[in-house]
This record gives sequence, C-alpha cells and structure tokens, in this order.
Amino acid sequence: MVALVKSPQAARPTGRLTLQTAEIAPDTTAIRCLDWDRDRFDIEFELRNGTTYNSFLVRGDKLALIDTSHGKFHDLYLNEIAAQINWADLDYLIVNHTEPDHSGLVKAVLQRAPQVTVVGSKVAIQFLQNLVHQPFESLMVKSGSELDLGRGHRLEFVSAPNLHWPDTIFTYDTGTRVLFTCDVFGMHYCDDCLTDEMPHLLEADFQTYYDCLMGPNARSVVMALKRIEKFEVDLIATGHGPLLLHHRADWVDRYRTWSQTQTKAETFVALFYTEDYGHSDRLVRAIADGINVNVTLLFSVQSYVDSAWAYIRGLEKRVERGEDISRLASVASFFLSRIDTKVDDWVDEQLKEGIPDMARREKLTEIKGKVAIANAKLAYKEYEKIIASDRWQALAQKGANVQRLLWASTSTKNPEYSDVMYVDELVGPDTVNTMPPNTIEACADHCDVDSRIKTDVDKAEHLIASLEGLGLN
Repeated sequence: MVALVKSPQAARPTGRLTLQTAEIAPDTTAIRCLDWDRDRFDIEFELRNGTTYNSFLVRGDKLALIDTSHGKFHDLYLNEIAAQINWADLDYLIVNHTEPDHSGLVKAVLQRAPQVTVVGSKVAIQFLQNLVHQPFESLMVKSGSELDLGRGHRLEFVSAPNLHWPDTIFTYDTGTRVLFTCDVFGMHYCDDCLTDEMPHLLEADFQTYYDCLMGPNARSVVMALKRIEKFEVDLIATGHGPLLLHHRADWVDRYRTWSQTQTKAETFVALFYTEDYGHSDRLVRAIADGINVNVTLLFSVQSYVDSAWAYIRGLEKRVERGEDISRLASVASFFLSRIDTKVDDWVDEQLKEGIPDMARREKLTEIKGKVAIANAKLAYKEYEKIIASDRWQALAQKGANVQRLLWASTSTKNPEYSDVMYVDELVGPDTVNTMPPNTIEACADHCDVDSRIKTDVDKAEHLIASLEGLGLN
C-alpha cells in the first residue's frame, strides 16, 4: 500500500514538497520525501527531475529507523514518523551516511527519542557528534558487524567508504533480503512511482548520478560491489529516487562495468572551489554588520584560508560603506590533537592488518604524531601570505585587526609524546594557544618557549604531500 501526503509548505520558495509511504517488505516501511522542484544538488549538479530523500522503518522485536531526511521536510517527515510509531518505542537510528540531505533531521529525532542508539561507522558517529551537539548512545559498526532486531530481521553491515563520503555503510536485512544503500545506486529522480518499473525513464539520471558522485571513486565502488556479492538481494532500497526492484541486477551490472572501465582510464581532473552550505557568506555578513565572529572546528588549511578571506571580505564591505573596522576582531580556531589521534588510529589499523612492504611500513610509522603540527605550520604559512597581500595591507592602513590563528585541542592524547608538543612547536606572532589546565601546568614546568612556527616548514610540506600516497586524504 502506498500513501501520499501533501506538504503544507508547498507554497514556500522551496518548491513542491510531498511525502510517500509504502510497505516494501514484511515489517518494512519506506518514507520517501519528494522534492519535486529541486533543480540543483551540491552546487554543480543540475537536476532535471527533482529528487527524493528516502528513509525506512524496520519493525522487529526492536524498532529501527534507517536514515532521516532533508531539513526542509522537518514538519512533514516528523509528523509522519509520529503517525507510524511511538517515539518512545524507537530503539535504533541507523545512519548509513551523514550528508545533510540524509541526516538533516537526526537532531530532531534525538530530541523526540533520547533513548535511541545511533548506529553508524566510526566516522559517521564522529561527524554526528559535531553535528547535533548533544550526547547520545552510539554503536559503531563495520563490515561484518550485525544487529539482531528480532522476528527474523538480522541486520548485517558493510563498510563502503568514499561512496561518496568516508562514513558510508550499507545495511542488509537477512530476513527480507533488502539492501539499504543510501546514496549508492541512487538517482535524482522524483516521481510517485515507488520502484524502477520504467527503466527507460531512469537511465539518463542513473548514469548522471553515477558520473558525478560515484565515478570519481570507481575503485571504492569495485570494492563495495565485492563486499555485497555474498548477499541474496531482492530489493535495493536507495537514499534517492525509486527503489530498485525489477531491474536491480542490471543496475548493479552497470555500476560494475562503468567502475571497471573508470579504474583503467587515464584520469584528468578539473578543480573548482565552491562552498555549498553558506558558512563563508554568513561570516562575511556578520563581519560587515560589525559582529565579532570566531571561526572554530577548522581541520584543513583550505578551510582556514576560506575563513580568512571571508573575514577580509566582511571588512571590505564595511570600508565601502564608510564604517569603522578598527574594533572588529576574529580568531580562526585550528584543532590539533584530534588530527593526530585519528591519523595514529588509522596507521595502527594499517599496521595491524600487516604490510609486507617494509618501506611503506616505515613511512606510516614516521607520520605518527607529526601531521597536526605540520598542518598547522602550513596554515600559518598561508596566514603570512594573506597579511602580505595588497587587500589586507589596504585594510591594515585603516586600522583592521588580523584574524589570529588559535591553536585548540592542544592536550597531548598519546602519553608517548611530549605533553607540550602542541605548544612548543607553534609559538609565533599573532597566534593564540588555548590550553587545558594539565597542559598549562606542564608548560609552566618545562615548556621551551621560542618562535618555531616558521621552522621546518619545508619538512611540513613534504610530510603533508606524502599523505595521499599513503592512502590518507
């Protein structure tokens, strides 16, 4: 049975939004949010037929919700879930992928069902912790992990990293033989038709979706396909578009053929920088309005550069209006030990699996505890380029204050490392170092304070450049 619900938000500028529910297997309900008029995705991805955001309920002795929806469906989606279940009965929220079009309502679900256990990959759980900013119970899963909901619904999980985010997993219900894949095998095609009954209408959007999202990670596609070969699949429940029922083998074969071809092809890359979620624009507007803004949770050098130029654009707008800029200030908060912790954990996993190549093993060992400081030194190098630019110098003459780099997450997590490593190595002009009490005490005792932020920058560049060859982004 399929139920269609019309959105009360239909008259808003977001376009026509409707909702479709359907029983797709025993004890399994699809909740499809239909975004009829969406004409663009991830900025560069033009849509011809809108899109859908698909979510699923699986009822065993335990109750699981698989993925949520886009934030624009807030009322419509949450009201439908409330009509389907009692929030207090929800046991698990399985997050196959944390991109906002699938996790946009995770926080709202947690607010209504605080008892729920969030299930996802290690990366997904970490992403969600930074997304929802509230404590929640979690269960980290990987390939081979299982979760028994009872009544024949035993879920098995498959790691599918880089399809197309590093957090992706598949969820397979051994009882109904439904494979929940989120973005993988999906397409941006909005229609009331629940499944792939008319493949000729879907082919173009299916291939465009693959080319834009999956093709660049063809090797990861091939690996994921190998991992699901053991499953007998009756239905592929995707996160976008119709569910794949009638021609599922053909769709999978296309992924296999395209990916095998792609992995053998010579690669050419056109690199553009775009910003999808508007954070830089909001920073520009805030500074232009005279609001002091601190930027936090920076991990990449490029993110820092973006925030620095956004700060400058905001100051320039004030100058254009003849307004004072001398009282505005900002810091860009760069996180340190978290980076080394993640890198070290990844290296340890690689070494545990066994690496026959002695040279590669040595290179992996050498990067432990060094990536965060190298990354920070490269950020400071970019800072110096920015303040030397003509645009900044013009602002400085009008009294502008620099956006200082602030080093955060400076407590050393690995007891084998120096407990002041994130202080000693990063002292420099126009920087701020925030320290927890234990690091302050250690620094008072044995810090060797000197300006080292500009030393060994060439070594830092070499180290960061070597990471991709080792398998780190």
